[in-house]
Amino acid sequence: MSHTIVVIDDDSITLDIIVSALEESLDVTVYSFQDSRMAKSFLTDPKAGRLDLVITDVQMPGYTGIEILAYMRRQQIKTPVMLVSAEGTREVAVEAKRFGANGFIVKPFKTDDLLQKVKTLLK
Repeated sequence: MSHTIVVIDDDSITLDIIVSALEESLDVTVYSFQDSRMAKSFLTDPKAGRLDLVITDVQMPGYTGIEILAYMRRQQIKTPVMLVSAEGTREVAVEAKRFGANGFIVKPFKTDDLLQKVKTLLK
């Protein structure tokens, strides 16, 4: 069964690594965004269809990953969200959980770790 994943990260290298890992290892369609504002609009666009997972960086210009997550929950979008952060602080993890994040991974990460978390969230 194919899944649809949205990946949001302002860093093009990290974005490419995540997208490549997902597309090479899983049966997925990936929509990727470097611009968090465009991603936020896409998330509520009926044309986007069913989304199975959103993977978003925490620190970005425009909207942070936490702001995108909070917005999704206010809009009753129940799609699982995994946050990616270069700051693996307890505060960031607690804030992520408070807003309903389903997963969290710290940069730099191993693609195997990322894929394992993604597979778990897609089940």
